[in-house]
Amino acid sequence: MGKFTREQIADAHKEAKRLRLWHAELLEDFDRAAEVCNGIGAVWMPAIMRNLADALSPVMVLPSMIHDVEYHIGGDDHDRLAADVTFHTNVLFCIDDKYSWYNPLRYIMRYRAGRYYDYLRAIGGAAFNKKGEVK
Repeated sequence: MGKFTREQIADAHKEAKRLRLWHAELLEDFDRAAEVCNGIGAVWMPAIMRNLADALSPVMVLPSMIHDVEYHIGGDDHDRLAADVTFHTNVLFCIDDKYSWYNPLRYIMRYRAGRYYDYLRAIGGAAFNKKGEVK
């Protein structure tokens, strides 16, 4: 089901720690992360759409990995909101690390990050593991 190998997850974990991303420790379970991390977008989305989102917004792939694990762990509505906020915050950290303040892509990607957050809040619930539900 996952898109990444254990080695790619290990590299992502190392980078997440370097960037001090929120909840980077969730990538320490390489097997679980390799199973559930599928790039940007929900597992029910066609792979071509997820691959396109990854290609258009590569700076968001690492935060999406942490987000995938958080959604897999699941919880209640508060946990879902916290996962979505973590995703958005981590994306901003990655954008600021990759693009200098004078690079217009920094601001384009920050705008896109806001839209991705809006999409998560609007339709992400379908992919979130609610307590008590069998997935």
